[in-house]
Amino acid sequence: MFQSLSIGGSIDSSIDANLVLTDLDKNLRSPIIGEQCEAIVRFPTVIQRYPFPIFINSAALKLSEVFRNGSNFQRILIHQVMIDCENHLNKIMSIDEFVRNLFSVSYMNDPISRLITLRTLGSIAGVVPKNKSIHHFIRTSLDSKNEDEVHDAIETSVRYAVKSQEFAESVYPKIISMIENPKTLMITKIKLLEVINNIHHNYMIAEDARQKLISFLGKYPDKRFVCEDLHTLTSIAASAVTHISDQVRLLIEYYINDPRCIVRLSALKDLQFLACENAHHWGKDSIIQFVEIVVDNFTQNNAFFSQIILNSHAKKHRLLCEALNVLSQLLGSPSIFIDQSLLPNEHLSMIISFSIHIINQVAMQKSSKTDKVQILLVSKCFAILTNICLHSNQKDKEMSQILQKTTDAYDYFLMYKFNSKMKDRESRKALCSIFRCLVSLCHSKRNHNPRLIMQLTESVCSIFLEGSVGSWYPMICETIASLATLIVENESLVSTDITYLFKNDNKTKKPILNDPTGKITLTTYSIFFQINVGKPLTMDNINMLNCGLKHHNLWIYYKVAREAMRFSHHFFATTLLKKIRRNMEPIENSFFWINSLTRITEAESFLGPRRSWHNSALNCFEQMMTPEQEKELEEDLSGAIRTYTEGFTHLKATVSNSNPMRFQCEFIKLRMKYLQAHQHFRQCCKLLRSSPLPTSVRNIQSSSGFNQGDELSKCRIVSSMRKCAQEFRKIAMCYSALFQSSFNADLNSLTNIQLLQQCCFILAEVIDNLSNPFQERSNHRINSLFVPSQLDDSMRHQSSENDRNDIIEHRQLVDVCFMISELVRNNKLLNTIDPKKYGNNQSLLNAFTDQVKLSLCCSNRLLIASAPFPRFYFQSIQAISIKLELSPQPRSNAEFLIAYQSVHFVLNVEGVVNNKNSSSSTKKTPTNIHKFGNVFESVPCLPSLNMQTSTISKTNDKRVFRKASKILLVLNAVPMQSGSLNESILNSQPIITMQSIVVLTNDYFQTQFLLPFKHSGFFNITVEVSIIDENEAQWKTGPIQSIIVKVIEEHKVI
Repeated sequence: MFQSLSIGGSIDSSIDANLVLTDLDKNLRSPIIGEQCEAIVRFPTVIQRYPFPIFINSAALKLSEVFRNGSNFQRILIHQVMIDCENHLNKIMSIDEFVRNLFSVSYMNDPISRLITLRTLGSIAGVVPKNKSIHHFIRTSLDSKNEDEVHDAIETSVRYAVKSQEFAESVYPKIISMIENPKTLMITKIKLLEVINNIHHNYMIAEDARQKLISFLGKYPDKRFVCEDLHTLTSIAASAVTHISDQVRLLIEYYINDPRCIVRLSALKDLQFLACENAHHWGKDSIIQFVEIVVDNFTQNNAFFSQIILNSHAKKHRLLCEALNVLSQLLGSPSIFIDQSLLPNEHLSMIISFSIHIINQVAMQKSSKTDKVQILLVSKCFAILTNICLHSNQKDKEMSQILQKTTDAYDYFLMYKFNSKMKDRESRKALCSIFRCLVSLCHSKRNHNPRLIMQLTESVCSIFLEGSVGSWYPMICETIASLATLIVENESLVSTDITYLFKNDNKTKKPILNDPTGKITLTTYSIFFQINVGKPLTMDNINMLNCGLKHHNLWIYYKVAREAMRFSHHFFATTLLKKIRRNMEPIENSFFWINSLTRITEAESFLGPRRSWHNSALNCFEQMMTPEQEKELEEDLSGAIRTYTEGFTHLKATVSNSNPMRFQCEFIKLRMKYLQAHQHFRQCCKLLRSSPLPTSVRNIQSSSGFNQGDELSKCRIVSSMRKCAQEFRKIAMCYSALFQSSFNADLNSLTNIQLLQQCCFILAEVIDNLSNPFQERSNHRINSLFVPSQLDDSMRHQSSENDRNDIIEHRQLVDVCFMISELVRNNKLLNTIDPKKYGNNQSLLNAFTDQVKLSLCCSNRLLIASAPFPRFYFQSIQAISIKLELSPQPRSNAEFLIAYQSVHFVLNVEGVVNNKNSSSSTKKTPTNIHKFGNVFESVPCLPSLNMQTSTISKTNDKRVFRKASKILLVLNAVPMQSGSLNESILNSQPIITMQSIVVLTNDYFQTQFLLPFKHSGFFNITVEVSIIDENEAQWKTGPIQSIIVKVIEEHKVI
């Protein structure tokens, strides 16, 4: 009768964990060594699946017993388990017993056992950093005569020195004495420096360590020791901050005077480290000195410079690259340009001339074996020039000159070095860095000098249209995809150019689009879709696009269709999905998914041809449609709703426990409701003909406020309008709830949802005004509806480099919302009708009719605006979820817990945040859909393309949009209806509501609730989880778990 709602499967997971732990314990006690070892190596996977303290504590104790009594091989395996499960070790409750079992091995005479024990104790340093016995064991091991034991003790000392100030202070004198001891091997001394590198807890020790390390530089000239010593000094200076300028001077001195290349490279790497976040601490003299040294060394000696460029002198080339890296880091810090005294203009001009000189020298050289060297140098120079353009605060005229020189350098390089062979990974990475700098420069300076930005985009587009396949071409395609917004604005590339490229490919049969991987094809199609956003494709274009895909498998078809849906080319997506659907019957789940996409794109295709009306009426928003257009639109709207219903039915058939498809189902359901709400509003507007407002509307306004509302509500059109407004407002609230539940969505998907929510709010406000035209509206409420015309610019500051160009897909919807905002600003919409301004009732009714027609026009424009599908509908880059556990738990879902009225009921809540991010995008589509190509074609399939997002602007594949910082737990205890409890008593019992905000510790959270039950009976206790990210935004992600408690009076128990 009373079944608990357990959306997290808490009871089942507890049973599974106990069964797994029993199975592992059985294997650990097996007489067969192989089974024991197999059980040990399974622990990290099991702990990742059941990351709760009770389970982890039991597993850790069992492993510690095996460590104490097992063989050395088993101890090595357990040591690796500790390393893999380092984030979960703080959940061990019986930590003393756990450490005691591990530490007991340290008393053995076997040196190998002691070595393994040292390493294992080092892996748990984060859990027991203040254990005195371990500290003593480490210090004793440092005096061992076994060299391997000493090295392991040093590594363990490094771990404990980071975590424990007490250990760092106690071990510091011993480390210094060992370094000063002439009997200590040099390799050991170098390792000992790593311990000092982590002794930053105490300023006095750090200051003394700096003085000692500087003295060691003169005593021990070994190049490995000098490099490690300089690195340790750099680390101490960066942590203490006070000696950064002194350390910079020391490093520059070694860079100038030390003849050994490895020492100079080490000094440059340390300078780069200090320039990354502490450039403002360098000091003017150090910056000027370093700039002059780099420029003078490689420009005054022309023969030396030519040797680097032409003959690929390895050591000198590495020195120049590292020196340019340091300059790039320095100039990448805005603090250098805030205080102009740090870098005078003449030295800035010197850097610019030097960088352009290297680029021109490289561009003039023909392709040779030194291309790798040349491209690496050029990438550093372009990074320097781009950082100067991005961060320099020069005057407009001077800034324009710098930007002109940088633009000319890009043009010159692309013109002469295009088609150079870049086969090795390092060269491709450098080339990618050049294009990434170009993309950043174009987006950042788009409003400063549009002419120069257009010059850059035209240069890239001209190379793209050449169509010669080479190592550069995929990057060129990705660069254009990243610059799509700018290219559409300045028309550097138009659809006819790409059409010519497709036709040329089909005639000459060049492998431009017939690339085996499909990467160039996908990027080229994405560019074409973006250029034609909001424009219906002609049949010639569709046939041409189909010809370009004839050599590819169905997986490429699917990804192109997915791109087409994102940029509102639904009719073309339908043609591709129908081809895929014919081959999908054997895979049931995937068949329903493809069928749902086919029906959804067909539904959107009903409204697709009407979007040409939108383009022709952008400057005349108030223009009404002709009766024929109105009729066509209504028929298309009915067909779209009908087809959407069929697609939604197929979509629900794809839902499974492993793939719940919550976002997809909710998004499509809201889209259906949105179209239905428009249909209902249009039907209400027709009531003006059959049920107009009464002619005594003037008297309605002059009556009292209460009677005015009563009289207006009697009008059929007014009551219908109010229902429509309420309907749109409910849809807007649903979009808001969908937004809050989409924690893993990318920024563009969230922007899409926000725009759809704003459309519903705007239309609801417009219809509300029609239902009560005499009521004055708050300016604050009206201003909240405004949408800026440059939404893509405002979002660009919040978006990453990857996402900012995708705002182009929302352009039409933003235009419509902005125009409605302009109508409000110009007092043409949402304005109050004042009867005193009209001489008779007929004029007043005509004013109301005009408002209805204008509102209907708003509905029309919103309907025919492009409807892009968000990226999150198809895939998610991050996959963060929460596993929740409640205790105590009933033994089965059909049972309930017992609580006593006189005692507070204690509910323990714990959970873990699971982060399953991967380098490739997480598929949100049904399982096995990526096997299209393997099933039906011989061309191998690749991982999913990141939905038009270019790798040009990537810094790391494993992107995370937002992180979970805190967890909000909301508890509700609701009394339940039972046969012996009448409704009046049930209503008198208050609902217990509690909440708790818990800070995550290694992705784990735990809290307790004390529930005071003042009445007996059954209560349904529900705990809902929400995530609070690093920006304090709340996301209602779930899960929700529920248990049932029966509260018993104490005298009844007796």
